[in-house]
Amino acid sequence: MSVVSRLLTEQSYVEQGWRGPFPGGQGEHPSRGQDHPLVATIIRHGYQYSHTTPIHNRDGTTYLHHTFQHPANPEHKVSVDDSNPRRWDTTTTPASGRRTNGSGAASLDKHLANKARRYRLR
Repeated sequence: MSVVSRLLTEQSYVEQGWRGPFPGGQGEHPSRGQDHPLVATIIRHGYQYSHTTPIHNRDGTTYLHHTFQHPANPEHKVSVDDSNPRRWDTTTTPASGRRTNGSGAASLDKHLANKARRYRLR
């Protein structure tokens, strides 16, 4: 599916059973991010779905930004979005300011493996 066809309008949120938004605009999307190409890599490293945030563009389209967190340390988050299916982003804690981003499943797999060793995430 192309990036353009994955962009959603406000009306399609209602049609898809979007639950939310919660404070901050976040909610739970019915797909729970499972249709994103990088999700298999994220789940293999023990991360679980946390929430989805709609990102609204000036042209009226909206894309979904999915966040996953590690149960051993919920401050460790991985985010992916529908605007670029190869791009990923990780954070350790908001206070530390540690943020890493990259592109592709291989680089995400390597990054999460290193992160698991460094922080003893299992």
